[in-house]
Amino acid sequence: MNINIRPESRFVQNFTYACQLTDWEKKYLTLYAKGYCVETICIMLNTSSSTLYRKRSGILQKTKFSTIKELIASIKSDRRDENMNQILSTREREVFEVLRLGKSNKEIAEILYISIGTVESHISNIYNKLSLRNKIDLFNRC
Repeated sequence: MNINIRPESRFVQNFTYACQLTDWEKKYLTLYAKGYCVETICIMLNTSSSTLYRKRSGILQKTKFSTIKELIASIKSDRRDENMNQILSTREREVFEVLRLGKSNKEIAEILYISIGTVESHISNIYNKLSLRNKIDLFNRC
């Protein structure tokens, strides 16, 4: 089975280029990040599990991570930060960072020297731009 799997973002492309990963390794990481199990990945990439584990060791050596999960978490975290920086304004990012610390709207207003109404407006914009419904979604995204 020959499949065309593209990395999901420019960050993934830059990361895999910087680590000099092969196309096969990029496909493997993309499938792993999407949650496919080893058996399914072996079928999709037309390889045996022993070959997959051997190549996976090569990926870890190139990237200097201990596990593939750490590597994927790092890619997702950096991609999330990259996306957030493109979507939110500078002031919204400032509010977002203080909000992540668990501060109340009043505390955020005092820290950033803005009115509570402005804080509420920024939080509303953050929720809309990042497709969040509440603070629980916000903390899950962090």
